Amino acid sequence: MLAAADGTVVTVRDDLADQPIGVFGQGEGNAIVLGIGGGRYVVLEHLQQGSALVRAGQSVTRGQRIAAVGNTGNSLSPHLHLQIQDRPSLASHDREVRTFPIAFENTTLTRGGRESAPLTADLRRGDLIRTRPDPEP
Repeated sequence: MLAAADGTVVTVRDDLADQPIGVFGQGEGNAIVLGIGGGRYVVLEHLQQGSALVRAGQSVTRGQRIAAVGNTGNSLSPHLHLQIQDRPSLASHDREVRTFPIAFENTTLTRGGRESAPLTADLRRGDLIRTRPDPEP
């Protein structure tokens, strides 16, 4: 998994064991929170145990490898939970957390077996998104 933006690592947790696929775990699981400025934080959850390559206080750059996706916390299968919010809280019961839209650049969206390259997309459960090569100059 790569850092979604330049920022500073606020918190890292990667001590929880990955659970078997199909077994629903508890809590947020292993996670990294990045402070990206402007009162915004990128939260990356369900990380693989022991995979964090960064520590709290460390600066990261967009595209830097920071961890591996796992299956920890409220998860039935390996996946990445990614959101941008107004505080570094990981508490799922914190209803006062405000989230912000995320724009993905240079991506291909696959939905229902069809590929497209939208400028923006409202991502839905089951969508797949992958990066496209940068256009030739």
